[in-house]
Amino acid sequence: MKELFYLFLKLGLTAFGGPAAHFIFFHQTFVLQKKYLSEAQYAQIMALTQLLPGPSSSQTGIAIGYLLHGYTGAFVAWLGFTLPSAVLMSALAIGLSHYDLKIEPPLFQLILCLVLAIISFAFWQMLRSYCQQSWHYIVMLLCFLAILFFPIVEIQILVIIAAICWGLIYDRIHPIKDLTTSSSSSSAS
Repeated sequence: MKELFYLFLKLGLTAFGGPAAHFIFFHQTFVLQKKYLSEAQYAQIMALTQLLPGPSSSQTGIAIGYLLHGYTGAFVAWLGFTLPSAVLMSALAIGLSHYDLKIEPPLFQLILCLVLAIISFAFWQMLRSYCQQSWHYIVMLLCFLAILFFPIVEIQILVIIAAICWGLIYDRIHPIKDLTTSSSSSSAS
């Protein structure tokens, strides 16, 4: 539990850039470095948290904690990941209100550029991880265009429903092989 808390505390202190960047940091830490989760487990967590309302990166962290150590792990992950931003935002709010601190426009522009760079990097990493075939890019582009040209909340729900339907149809045509049985059968031979 201590290691889980410190991992999430470290991520909470260093994972700037919002959910898009957080997902990359979670993937690098828990799938690639520590190997606590498989690619398939992480992809399933990502799919689930993208469908739920609310803060998706916090939900992803909580789900990882739950998979590793149950409800206590979920709480520890949430606490470690959320505590740094809660403390920093509280201190910033106190500083801005009591000491009349102001963020100057050039500093604000610099912050925006840094955030854009972090989010662009995270987007590129996610694109390379999840778009493996040309039809993935086509579906992503169609979803992007639908949301861009119809900027209403309902279109987001329709895009999600359409993606679910497309996934169900595609799975019927090209079912995913069970990785556990194929790996156990190849190790047996």
